[in-house]
Amino acid sequence: RGHGFQDPQWVLPTYTSKTLVRRVDTQGPPWIYNTWEPFQRRVNTELVLELIDVAASMGMDVFTIDDGWQLEYGENTVNLTSFPGGLDPILTAVESKGMRLGLWIPLAAIGLNTNDYRNHPEWASRDIEGNLKTTGTMGGVKAVMCLATPFRDSAAARINEAIERFRLAYVKLDLTTIFNAYGEAPGCYAKGHFHGTWAESLNMIYEGIADVTSKIYSKHPDVLLDLTFELWGQKHIIDAGLLAAGDLDWMSNVDDTLPSSAGPRQARQLLYQRAASMPVESMLIGNIHAELPTIQESFATAIGSAPLLLGDLRKLTASDRAWYHDKLTWFKALRKRVRISESFFPLGNWQQPSAAHWDGFARLAHSGDGILVLFRNKSGAASANVQLPLMPSGKFKLRSIINGNEVGAYSQADWTRGVPIKFSDATLAEVFEVTALI
Repeated sequence: RGHGFQDPQWVLPTYTSKTLVRRVDTQGPPWIYNTWEPFQRRVNTELVLELIDVAASMGMDVFTIDDGWQLEYGENTVNLTSFPGGLDPILTAVESKGMRLGLWIPLAAIGLNTNDYRNHPEWASRDIEGNLKTTGTMGGVKAVMCLATPFRDSAAARINEAIERFRLAYVKLDLTTIFNAYGEAPGCYAKGHFHGTWAESLNMIYEGIADVTSKIYSKHPDVLLDLTFELWGQKHIIDAGLLAAGDLDWMSNVDDTLPSSAGPRQARQLLYQRAASMPVESMLIGNIHAELPTIQESFATAIGSAPLLLGDLRKLTASDRAWYHDKLTWFKALRKRVRISESFFPLGNWQQPSAAHWDGFARLAHSGDGILVLFRNKSGAASANVQLPLMPSGKFKLRSIINGNEVGAYSQADWTRGVPIKFSDATLAEVFEVTALI
């Protein structure tokens, strides 16, 4: 509408990236690898050490072991059957490769044999009939503890102990608190908790999450806490209150188990719908596999939000690993130099990304420097007409990061009319660096 930098697509991302992000980091979020898919709980020392080598060669920053490292939900005892030497060899390998360790830790779903449950069964949530509230997990049926009880203090102490012992840079806090994302009834009916009624428990359990994270941050201000959608009981959720309590939100999982899956495209739909009002670098969207075709689409999708990759990295060829390393090195340097968090412009068929149409996004600083990312999908389109009427004044050159070619230089008027950008026959995704010409 001719509002320039006062347009919402500039104002909102600039504001939220400064205000909702707990720790403003000029370098942007780290590149995180997570073991959950395809390994789920089938992780062990040999497998993890192999994955660490590949993740490091790619340039990943944080190596995260998901569910399966611990003996029981709700305690920090390592599963010595899978990890006979504990996590010390893992930690040594991760740090020797220049990465940091991350761990998946359940918050309020704990085993019936844990100290917390045995010593304080009164902290558990109860259903309307007064029965113990349980939830099904990959590790079996677990008790759901109420965060509107002193359990919140014990949970915070347990997480702090894990951060200290394993020198964690990142914690994926997971599993149900207020109600289950998969349909179990919400709230707690127990008597004697901080909440007076079932209805009051809905608010106080959420407050318990914030209480836990504040206790963690008071001891470990630099740790990154990821509050998954399963904590909040709703898939795809991200909001200002959630981000006030943490750093990141693993807000959903998309299917990316087969080359034919629409994983990256589904991830972009979630991204596009939330980027207008939420800081994209707080969003973690699983489960994009790094090794599945095409690696260009996986990388290009990941740089739209907080970059997260999963998959069996051992299947990557030596050239694929080198490709990732080159692209991650480029992106980290650009993100450190250019504040691309100052805008987010969805492009093409972004309202409903589909195989039949192209979509994309631009992330630009007020200077006009940044990235332009386009996805051809299976549309067969020869080119995309990219309109960015909110570009600042000046002239801007485009360089393809995928093939290294210089595309051209375009003025503000060109972007307003629309710049036709040809798709290469060799790739379904294109990434361009946008550079303001002085």
